[in-house]
Amino acid sequence: MIVVASPEQAEALLDAGQLGCPGCPGALRPHGYGRIRRVRSLDEAPVTVRPRCARCPECAATHVLLPAALVLRRADTAEVIGTALAAKARGDGHRRVAAQLGRPVSTVRRWLRRAREAHADWLHEQGVQHAYRADPDILSRDLVWPTPLGDALNLLAGAALACRQRWDCPLPVWTLIGMFTRGRLLPRPCAPEIPRRGASACPKTAVIVTTVTIDAVIADDDHVTVPPTPPILIVNQDDASSSFNVTDNTRDAGVQRVVLTSAFHAVSWGHPHNGHVFTEDDWTILDGPGVDAYGKSKTLAERAAWQFMADEGGAMTLATLPVAVMGPVMGDDVSGANRIVQTMLEGRMPGFPDLYIPIVDVRDVAIAHILAMTAADAAGQRLLLSNGPAIPMQQIGAVIKAHLGVDARHVPTRSLADMPGVPDLGYSKKTSNDKARRVLGWTPRDPRKAIVAAAESMVRKGFVTR
Repeated sequence: MIVVASPEQAEALLDAGQLGCPGCPGALRPHGYGRIRRVRSLDEAPVTVRPRCARCPECAATHVLLPAALVLRRADTAEVIGTALAAKARGDGHRRVAAQLGRPVSTVRRWLRRAREAHADWLHEQGVQHAYRADPDILSRDLVWPTPLGDALNLLAGAALACRQRWDCPLPVWTLIGMFTRGRLLPRPCAPEIPRRGASACPKTAVIVTTVTIDAVIADDDHVTVPPTPPILIVNQDDASSSFNVTDNTRDAGVQRVVLTSAFHAVSWGHPHNGHVFTEDDWTILDGPGVDAYGKSKTLAERAAWQFMADEGGAMTLATLPVAVMGPVMGDDVSGANRIVQTMLEGRMPGFPDLYIPIVDVRDVAIAHILAMTAADAAGQRLLLSNGPAIPMQQIGAVIKAHLGVDARHVPTRSLADMPGVPDLGYSKKTSNDKARRVLGWTPRDPRKAIVAAAESMVRKGFVTR
């Protein structure tokens, strides 16, 4: 099955030979029609639909071209079923929804029962994928409906509205959502549910293993990503053995690629201050100056994962992304480099030490995970995510003050005298993200946007106490 915007688009693409076969390089050709269906819309009388069929002359596969306004094997349009799901997300029961839509109670009850958490997770991931393409800033907005299904529908709707605005798309919102979900706003009747993220029931799976707070990424029939809530297959690399646990389990489940998030601590600590430009080829020197237990654990955990891949990984490949992360807070806690911003806003930093922080936006890290999971050239690669020169602490404070006004009144302005014993004091580490740009086609945003987004989100969420 292939989802198309409309029957007219399907005919035009087939006539022009521009509709490619999903299973081979061939172009599809017209091949009759599917069975006649009567479909009910929200406000109009039922309409008769007969989907176009197509056949590939190369591999002889046939495909039904389903209009995006419809849902696979359902007698109601995406708008009708989507309205029912939105009502469920608001807390309405199936009887009230059935009365509002004028549909049988038993039909609506079946719809809502099919929209379980596993499918809501899948819908959420489709929303993230298309929101990123249309307007990545959608991913950092607050939740309107704090439920998995409500969050998923909110993301899908936001992506659809952004598409209409950015590309002047005339398609209705629910038709676009139908395209985003490939006709599967509900799982098809009598089909097994889409596995939960990280479940071994999916034979071809790419797993995101991360300690970074990413509410994002993508899933389709061949790939599943694992965000940090709930904690399924998420590694805290402070324990090197956890890398073995994940890689061992995922290999046995038939996983083809693991995307493991390491840290900049596994790259640049313990080196002399000689102006070296750090890349993916560098590793932290465990017995070098300034290396603490955290840096050692990150380095040992990542090396353990690479060693496992070499010894026992089988067909599974690995890509790791050492990062230094800052950006909008999406969860219920402040973590990582964002604590620097929080400390400044709360006035708990009396002045700025002469330290330099390499910053990459968490939204760009999430995007890089998508790309590392799907890009063929990323398999087996170590990729450093960085974004230009490290930024002095005093400049971070100046950026916050310039954008937050009165909310930044406690951010200091003075510099601190030398602080003996602090590693890397007065030294700005240089990094290169050339490989990530080349292999992934990844383009990070200005790091100042990460600083501002982090500060604004903390103020908005009430994470700044004075």
